Amino acid sequence: MNDSLLENSALREKIASLFVGNIVTQIIYVAAKLAIPDLLAAGPMTSDEIAAKAGAHPRALAGILRALVALEVLAEQPDGRFALKPIGEFLRSHPGWRSQAILLGEEYFRASNNLLHTALTGEPAFDQVFGMGFYEYFTCKENEAAAARFNEVMIMSAPLRYSDVPAAFDFSRTRKIIDIGGGHGGLTSIILQANPNLRAILFDAPQVIEGASSRLASEGLSARCDCVGGDFFKSVPRGGDAYILSSVVVNWDDQRAISILRNCRAAMLPTGDLIMIEYALLDGRKYSPSTFVTAVAALAIQGSHTRTEAEYHAMLTKAGFRIEKITPLFYEPYVLIHARPV
Repeated sequence: MNDSLLENSALREKIASLFVGNIVTQIIYVAAKLAIPDLLAAGPMTSDEIAAKAGAHPRALAGILRALVALEVLAEQPDGRFALKPIGEFLRSHPGWRSQAILLGEEYFRASNNLLHTALTGEPAFDQVFGMGFYEYFTCKENEAAAARFNEVMIMSAPLRYSDVPAAFDFSRTRKIIDIGGGHGGLTSIILQANPNLRAILFDAPQVIEGASSRLASEGLSARCDCVGGDFFKSVPRGGDAYILSSVVVNWDDQRAISILRNCRAAMLPTGDLIMIEYALLDGRKYSPSTFVTAVAALAIQGSHTRTEAEYHAMLTKAGFRIEKITPLFYEPYVLIHARPV
């Protein structure tokens, strides 16, 4: 190694920060799990006060609090009390990213620790660690708390992920949309609210769809949206003008993804529209480092495949579609793919 590299303090700091990334994740997780941001929402507190309320070891927590200050999650005041900084506000509960931080520190962390398995086999590390696939895990009764966190994150993040979808596709000639694998209806809700004349069918696994009806009712959309349970590997509902797949195809290998697409093709009219909102790497578009890191994590955890533009063209062609247009969305690297049957 070149001695000058060892003397470069900026490079040393960079590699040191990369080495401890897993510890940073756990520090953020501990803060969220112990609800420290929620405690501090009422006002600044000393380390001992936080430890007493959180049920934590005072000396150990003091070190974690100092690390949170260094990470700019918290601020330490001149009197020694700790207060929330803007990043810390993100880790609060309802509305906040506390549930996401707990998922990252528990299920996601355990899976990512086995990334070598994914690198060697191409298989999701999550399956090896937990003995079942990602979606099977979150539909098991014994994992209801984790499933509730996952659903909360999906609903809360929907406006961020899908905010520009109503503008990216012209729904004015569409009468009914069918949201395939739409979870609790985050995207369906956004589209219906932006298009008062639209009706929808929200379609997902029966155990998932159970929680969707009450949410849509709370938004006054029950009369315009039917919730239907089923298996998109077997069939999907007929009768839609537009079929929507959002963050669905990305979670399956080519064979199973094409199976879902072919079932949509079989249910559609020849004049129907397929709208896919998925992770995609477009030719000539620059991406932030977090996009590529997230893609690796998604492969290890969910078996997700972040496909290129060419791969989407090839896959949709095999499923009986032709891509009409690909529109980059605000939330990188999401795109809206509009395709039609051929």
